[in-house]
Parts: sequence; C-alpha cells; structure tokens
Amino acid sequence: MNALPFDTLKLAKGLEKTGWTPEQASEAARALADCMSSDMATKPDVTALENKMTTGFSILESKIATAIAGVETKIAAAETSAAKWIIGAVFVNSLTVLGGMIAIWQIAHK
Repeated sequence: MNALPFDTLKLAKGLEKTGWTPEQASEAARALADCMSSDMATKPDVTALENKMTTGFSILESKIATAIAGVETKIAAAETSAAKWIIGAVFVNSLTVLGGMIAIWQIAHK
C-alpha cells in the first residue's frame, strides 16, 4: 500500500491558529501522519483487491457448480440402481406369492 501525501506543517499551523501550542500541534500532525502512512489503503489498492476477489469468487463458483453437477450425476445413478433393485425385488416377491398360491391351489384340489 502506498503512503498518502499529507501536509503536516499545514495541519500544525492550522491547529496553532485555533489555540493549540506549537508542541501539541506538531505532535498531533505527526501522529495523524503516522496513522495515514503505510497502512492506509488507496483506491488502486482497493480496486486491485476487488479484482482479485472477483476472480477468486468466479473460480469458486465454477468449482461449486462442477461439484454440484457431479453429485447430481451420482444421485441419478443411485436412483436408477435403486429402481432396478426395487423392480427386481417386486418381481421376485410376486413370483414367490404366485408360487405359494399355486402350491395352495394344488393342495386344495387333490
């Protein structure tokens, strides 16, 4: 991040005009200048960060969409597999019931 230009002398002179002592004015200006030095983000800093975040979010959205599509494919495959097993189980149960009915009918008609 870049330091912002700041006129400490102008601030100190302005503070002195309002009744501050020269020592108070210069210390206040120095303290404010220290606060505004290297840790202050500039508009280009914020724009660069915004661009990085936008790119990062786009990549993240793409990865999430790919992951969701994969999960949806696996769910569809599981549903198909479950349907096959259910149909098979119903068929086997139907045959078992039919076989039992035929056996009962044969015993009853002897």
